[in-house]
Amino acid sequence: MISALAICLLVLLAWFNGANDTGKGVATLTCAGELSSRRALALGVLATLFGALCALLWGHALLARFSGKGLVPDEVAAAPEFLLAAGLGALATVALATGLRYPISTSHALLGGLLGAGLQAGQELNEAALMGKFLLPLLFSPLAAFLLAWAAGRWRLGGGRSTHVMAGGAVSFARGFNDAPKIAAIALLVPALHGPAGLLLVAMAMAGGGWFAGRTLARRVSTDLCDCTPAQGCGANWVSAALVIAHTPLGLPVSTTHVTLGAVAGAGTAGARLDRSLFGGFLLAWVVTLPCAALLALAASHLLEGRF
Repeated sequence: MISALAICLLVLLAWFNGANDTGKGVATLTCAGELSSRRALALGVLATLFGALCALLWGHALLARFSGKGLVPDEVAAAPEFLLAAGLGALATVALATGLRYPISTSHALLGGLLGAGLQAGQELNEAALMGKFLLPLLFSPLAAFLLAWAAGRWRLGGGRSTHVMAGGAVSFARGFNDAPKIAAIALLVPALHGPAGLLLVAMAMAGGGWFAGRTLARRVSTDLCDCTPAQGCGANWVSAALVIAHTPLGLPVSTTHVTLGAVAGAGTAGARLDRSLFGGFLLAWVVTLPCAALLALAASHLLEGRF
């Protein structure tokens, strides 16, 4: 029963991650008129898939981080109901946001799930690990992305169309590279999915969710949000890709959603238009993601307690 529930949870979370996130990496390509929304999304799906597969080699630190070890005592992290509850809290949060057309961070949802499940277990959290290994990277990265993308847009540190397309692909690659191992931590509950099998399943589900369910949110985070020139969009994408890729082998979680949209907003601020009302709604959704996932995971943990 544990294995069946974990597999369903893994596939659904990866699917909704793809649906919610895939369009963000290629948003500037549509904003700047470089590619049609369909072609941009196809690029995002393929690059995300490739990035997730590369996490087979360099994503082990993030996978271990999101198993909960170091954040809660090892005996709590080893209990199947802990990871199941954390995953259920994250899944419900990401699925709800996708249905409401709000781009949110799967990283924040998973962290909220881990916190809620840990608190339900009655254990104290490792505050030093929480701050240094989770919260600081998650808080710092979007601000850095905004400022660097704004500077790149002001100074026109971009490139031509082909360079911009490559940059969009790099962001999507970085997204798969950083997100897949976090989700694959749930596969630790299924012995048959330890190692490459779990990440392969996550990669395929992320790609499927992006292509079959990601088009509405892709428009919302691109042409609905801002206009930017190709040079500004190209600079924003290289900033996003560099920040996310640099953090992944170190096991430091960053939100590709926050980094990417921070960079897009920075480019839009430096460019012709940024829909501040829409971006404000996105910011509000980001703020409530972690506590919402924590509460849902706490409730799920309560329901699962004593069943395994």
